[in-house]
Amino acid sequence: IQGNIYKFPKHRIFMYDVWNIDQQRKLNYYETIDFIEKNGLEMYPLLFSNFRLPNTVQEMLDLSNGPSFHNPLVKREGIVVRRKDDPNISFKVKSPEYMIKYDK
Repeated sequence: IQGNIYKFPKHRIFMYDVWNIDQQRKLNYYETIDFIEKNGLEMYPLLFSNFRLPNTVQEMLDLSNGPSFHNPLVKREGIVVRRKDDPNISFKVKSPEYMIKYDK
């Protein structure tokens, strides 16, 4: 999708949301982890397990900058913050460094 910016040698799929068709709902974080493990899938990397929102937007932007988990030579696109108990509450913080480097 993004031109393989992480330089993976082959295709990889990372899960972060799972939709339960029978129940017509997204699984929460714990259910998603269970589903991924039972089905031999790969979860998108978790940077912080007990994250607390900082006081300012600038602090969020600073957290979004940094090297990619997948390839430290590539800047990360940003971070996604989501509640573990409610999959419907989430937001993305795009890294200003990434947007400048990749002209996004």
